[in-house]
Amino acid sequence: MVPFVSIIIPIADDKGYFRYCLRALECQSYQRNRYEIIVVENNKFRLPLGISREFCTIRISREELPGSYAARNKGLSVTQSDIVAFTDSDCIPRYDWLEKGVQGLLANPSCGFLGGKIEFFFKVTNRPNGIELFDSIFGLQQEYFIKKYHFASTANLFIHRKILDAVGP
Repeated sequence: MVPFVSIIIPIADDKGYFRYCLRALECQSYQRNRYEIIVVENNKFRLPLGISREFCTIRISREELPGSYAARNKGLSVTQSDIVAFTDSDCIPRYDWLEKGVQGLLANPSCGFLGGKIEFFFKVTNRPNGIELFDSIFGLQQEYFIKKYHFASTANLFIHRKILDAVGP
């Protein structure tokens, strides 16, 4: 049995990567009828009107309270899947991201969550600006965060719904 997965993506602005994110999610190697994509508009941000026609497989929800965690919690409130995957609107998941994430989570039954590697890309490929360079060196160090502090960034996170229900929003 292939578990049903909800992918939750908060969005408070679009720096031009969101459509790439959605295209990558629509082309996953995971069975298409076994996952949903929930996009949560956050704060005052609204997606362009045509986005739901362009990506007819997404569900759009809104959270007025500012903050990506408030938006993620809103996404959780509109789904009941057994596994939840989180990514961000400026991430471009690999074609097998969902398949590998679910496999990894299920292969370790005593593990409540799985955080995956986050690779950075720069707006200008070989010329990162200062913020991009800093983030690529010091930010989102998944392996370090998981081993030392036992948490993972929501840019690439898979978690059992029962864990989220036990912990709460």
